[in-house]
Amino acid sequence: MKTRNILILAAAMLLCGTITAQNVNVVNDAGVSKAELEEVTLRIKDKVGDFVSALGDLVDPDISTGTKRSIRTTSLNLFIGKGDRYHVTQTNRYGQDSSYWHEPVQMETIQSKRNQKRSKSYMRDYLTGLIEKVTFRHVKIESADAIRVDSFQKTGDGKYQAVAYFLQHYMRYNSTDSYQVYSDYTAKKVVIYMDRIEEVMPNGQLSVRWIIRLGDISAEEIW
Repeated sequence: MKTRNILILAAAMLLCGTITAQNVNVVNDAGVSKAELEEVTLRIKDKVGDFVSALGDLVDPDISTGTKRSIRTTSLNLFIGKGDRYHVTQTNRYGQDSSYWHEPVQMETIQSKRNQKRSKSYMRDYLTGLIEKVTFRHVKIESADAIRVDSFQKTGDGKYQAVAYFLQHYMRYNSTDSYQVYSDYTAKKVVIYMDRIEEVMPNGQLSVRWIIRLGDISAEEIW
């Protein structure tokens, strides 16, 4: 999914909010119902949407620095590890669990349409930069309102992963914000980490809840 045509087609598919039969089959094989999959998918889309909306707030000149710092904290809470290192557990093909510490969540960016240089930074530093760097004083960041959830799989006992794709619209204006001097769309992919927790309620009924966290975000293509 690294060509523009495929990404644009994927974005169009996302807007209809459908889930492919293949994804449902994969999750059913892991013991999760279609109804659960649909509910979790909506929650993932909400979390990704909340994050992209927060990016726009962090570069909004009408929002105070103090409020932006609170938004940064809230945004980091959407991610696994909350901006710090986090523990990952996976099950191999022999049914054996292995775990390791993963470095803090990262954000990958592409400099511009003409300069395709890629760079990565820790999410906590990226969000701080949106608040403090002069280069973001005359910038707007918006979601293209296209989020697709894919590749849902079980990675361990009660642990699942997926990926979500979204389009991010970046706009830069002149020093007086009177006209736009640059604009691009970047297709991005975010890893999703999920814990499925079953609990028996006092009345004997089984309750299932999901803990969903965002992970590394990579830049797929820019145009």
